[in-house]
Amino acid sequence: MEILPLTIEHQKHREESLALAARLIDTPPPFPVHKVQALYDVVLREFPTNHDAIGAIGFAFGEFFVRRGTFEWATVDDQWGSEPSIAWIGYDAVAHPLLMMRKRIEREEQIDLSQLIDDTVWTIESRFGKGEVGIREAALPAPPTPLFRRIRLALRRHLTKDRA
Repeated sequence: MEILPLTIEHQKHREESLALAARLIDTPPPFPVHKVQALYDVVLREFPTNHDAIGAIGFAFGEFFVRRGTFEWATVDDQWGSEPSIAWIGYDAVAHPLLMMRKRIEREEQIDLSQLIDDTVWTIESRFGKGEVGIREAALPAPPTPLFRRIRLALRRHLTKDRA
């Protein structure tokens, strides 16, 4: 699994989906949970094959985590493909809100979004407690390369010369 910054394509999909969610629930972001819950319930009951509406729910659901301040949107590449997901900032803990919504609607599950948010955070936090979460590679400072050292040295010489 590789956790990368959100691709331009995924960022565009996110923006379009959140705009659709705002139009459907007639509320600008940040969305209240009860309105996203109502949208989920209507889509589940009447429009379970509408991929745009399911995407709107998935991104709106993911925003609840991002607003907490501990998660960020990211692109997760793994053996199943590439998907916009949420990742715990600096760590390799991820959740897939679009997939979570899609699968639950496919299974015709009545869910409580507030409870699912709490359960998802609890599951990830428990993985931290069990030592199953590591620091994300990109969060670690890269070791300086010889070229990096030469550039820094040249920059220091240049800055020192400018002060003299």
